[in-house]
Amino acid sequence: VKFITLSPFVKPINYKYIYFLSIYNDYVNDVNLNKNIGFIGMFSENEKNVLSFIENINGKLICLGCNLKNSNNIDNYDNINTLDLIDKLKKCSYIYIREHNDRYSGAITIALSLNIPVIMKKNIASLYNIPAIIYDKNINELSYFINNINIETYKEIKNNLKNFANNTINKNKLIMQNIF
Repeated sequence: VKFITLSPFVKPINYKYIYFLSIYNDYVNDVNLNKNIGFIGMFSENEKNVLSFIENINGKLICLGCNLKNSNNIDNYDNINTLDLIDKLKKCSYIYIREHNDRYSGAITIALSLNIPVIMKKNIASLYNIPAIIYDKNINELSYFINNINIETYKEIKNNLKNFANNTINKNKLIMQNIF
């Protein structure tokens, strides 16, 4: 018996499991350095540093699925349907993956599928083993990098992400062929 899990946090005991990173292909090839940061899900106390980060980079936080206090640099879209969510994300330069240690973040699949660079804490990036723009303790560590990134570097990040996603899609096909 083999099981597929979509999360590296799920490790069934006494069963063989295969971690399967779910990705589809709807790549955004546009170079979009508008400093819009997509955020999907519920906002918690742990994410308060994201608000100062948005101010430090003179960006905009696009909140999808939660509702924060309105300001000039926060757009809220609560109860948004999937197609509108993807439309909003395609206008973002980055997707922020919040810190978690107990479940899979669907935002990762969306970011990889759309080829939008992800920002995440180093320990989370190492669990998923995906290319990401990483910080150690506080997202504000990336302010200088985001404020000074050039088009060539951004294109390289997107290209690395796209190559990773394509390789993962091919690996997933093999996994599925071997299971069935």
